[in-house]
Amino acid sequence: MSEQQLQSGLSRCREAARHLATCNDAQISTMLKDLADRSIANEAAILEANRSDLARMPETDPKYDRLLLNSERLHSIANDLRAVADLPSPVGE
Repeated sequence: MSEQQLQSGLSRCREAARHLATCNDAQISTMLKDLADRSIANEAAILEANRSDLARMPETDPKYDRLLLNSERLHSIANDLRAVADLPSPVGE
């Protein structure tokens, strides 16, 4: 990844964070559930990208297993997103 790509990605993240800060609790919950649904709908592409990323890392690297995705792990992440979406917002507490 080039410096320019990194800067561009960080800029998009800052813009997304500013937008997210203007959302109400219901909108955030909807976005989290949508992210969970899209993750499952794009499972094959996500797992392929993960395999590609891990191919550049030695399997002996302690982070390898932590970063390894499979269908079960991806579904677990999606379920966790849905569970967080159903929690009351901690904002203001």
